[in-house]
Amino acid sequence: MQRFFCFLVLMHTSKCCLLLLVALMFLPFTLKCQDSLSYLNLRVDNLNFFKNNEYRHDRQMGYTLPGFRIIPKLQYKINENIFLEGGLSLLRYFGSEQYPCYSYSDISLWKANNYHKGFHIMPFFRAQFSLKDNFKLVFGNLHSLDNHKLIAPLYNPEHVLCSDLEQGVQMLFNSKHFFADIWINWQSFIFKTDTHQEVFSFGVSSQLKKEFLNDKLKIYIPIQMVLNHKGGELDTLIKYDIETLSNFAIGLGGVYKFDGIIKEVNLEFNWVKYLKNSGQKPPFSSGEGMYSKLRLSFYDFNFDISYWMSKNFISILGSPHYNNFSALNSNMTYDRLKMLHLHLEYLLSQKENFSVGFELNTYHYFKYTRYSPGYPTFYQSPYMEFSLGVYLKLNPTIRLYTFNKAGA
Repeated sequence: MQRFFCFLVLMHTSKCCLLLLVALMFLPFTLKCQDSLSYLNLRVDNLNFFKNNEYRHDRQMGYTLPGFRIIPKLQYKINENIFLEGGLSLLRYFGSEQYPCYSYSDISLWKANNYHKGFHIMPFFRAQFSLKDNFKLVFGNLHSLDNHKLIAPLYNPEHVLCSDLEQGVQMLFNSKHFFADIWINWQSFIFKTDTHQEVFSFGVSSQLKKEFLNDKLKIYIPIQMVLNHKGGELDTLIKYDIETLSNFAIGLGGVYKFDGIIKEVNLEFNWVKYLKNSGQKPPFSSGEGMYSKLRLSFYDFNFDISYWMSKNFISILGSPHYNNFSALNSNMTYDRLKMLHLHLEYLLSQKENFSVGFELNTYHYFKYTRYSPGYPTFYQSPYMEFSLGVYLKLNPTIRLYTFNKAGA
């Protein structure tokens, strides 16, 4: 079953890449050639947040994320096919004046002798090439604010609050019956005789979809993959173990739209797989899980109830809630985990460049067994953890100049 699943994901990934090649083959026929409007904008993307995680048990520590991220940037639309953006990404936490110079993939480790003052600062650049309205090729900073449409066990929504913006190469395709987001996030580049490893993540998020009943009902098959690789050949001063970990997911889902108080109902089931292709550190070589979610959307609220059960599972980019080992001690492992996650979200958006939101999460763990070398087996009773967050998002845009081009 494991080999069949990996073969299925590989074939699906190849299909996504084949769509790109076909589009490029017909490039002269698919470019938009009508008269186009070129312009220069000043845009500011600002996310203000306060998120408190009350985690009290041995699985992970509790913490609070108070602060904001602001990205002032210039946008230059050359024509209907080419769009450029450039600026700075500044991340600040209230109460902190020094930010270690790391590549952030979570809350960073402290590094006292090499840091920024005031903000964690990163350059922002995106070059986007479009074919018609359904295909985009992106270089630089990637589109990832929708979590690549990945399920929670594969991608933690909290990355937007504490991780660097993803950067690399991305292909986006969306049609009536197929959606694909394929990307490489290059997290760590190495030079000759460097002292750290090359690190990158590769991901595929896709859906095969079909609509019925005058587009009120949509049935879809999500196929997803996330791979993280640590290696490189130029870091010759220190020898590291090469590590490659991967997560896969395949499922079945349906969305039904209503005309009343309830806007829509979404039900989805996913089988999730973890594999260690190489490396010594992770405690498991393979594992799996089942993830089911029901979403109700009404007024400005979204209510999710999801159920997770797993054995020997490691989530590469997801929340530690879905791991079968402790975030505090990787030698501390758990047998079959069972968790019920309740998520309530309120989102008020009065204008295109403004939104405010609130979220509440509760995590209900059922009893499980904990194993740790040198200690007796521990039987954990059921318990609950929770988190809450408040968010304000501002996206003002100012038109600086308009260029009129005929026959561009």
